[in-house]
Amino acid sequence: VKGYHERKEIKVMTASAANVSLLAWRDAVFARQFTAPGMASPSAPLRTLGLFAARDVGTMYATFYLAPRVADYLKKEHGVEKNAAELSTALGIPMLAQIVTAPMHIHAMHYYQAPKATLAEHIQVIQQEFWTVSVARGLRILPAFGLASFTNNKFRESFIRQADENKLLTKRITRFLEDKKPLNPRLTKRITRFLDKQTPNVPDATQHN
Repeated sequence: VKGYHERKEIKVMTASAANVSLLAWRDAVFARQFTAPGMASPSAPLRTLGLFAARDVGTMYATFYLAPRVADYLKKEHGVEKNAAELSTALGIPMLAQIVTAPMHIHAMHYYQAPKATLAEHIQVIQQEFWTVSVARGLRILPAFGLASFTNNKFRESFIRQADENKLLTKRITRFLEDKKPLNPRLTKRITRFLDKQTPNVPDATQHN
């Protein structure tokens, strides 16, 4: 699809700016509500907000940038079928990203609740809560960042097409000649129709007699 990557970059930057700020604010409110009375500070520390933001940036980067690139690598280097590569990475990469982002989430929450805790105490809390938080967050983002991302991309591919279909088909023919891969029957029919349109109509000689 023409301009697909450019549109995705704009979408990701816009969504990131909105989501990171709103989610950081939301989680700061939740942290205040679930903190024991008298322990919550009137405003969330900058470290807490920064960790929430870094957590969400990591998740969105894994979903919108890393997963498509891993899918392309699997298709080009290992010959994995397109839908299988895209679906598996759309589901797996965001969940694996929680291994990196879960410690940020845990430390952000614990620092808000116990800002005077020592480094050893922060590390101990992260170790205790790591698997519970990482698995829970992975399952929570699976529908929104995994299935929804894959489904949305498929809908976009089905409705957004390059205006010049002949140019698109020419690119596919060129790619086929370069890769020397077998064509599927559907594409073969499209190539045949395309070549028929390019062949000038020769008048029948019997029509002039």
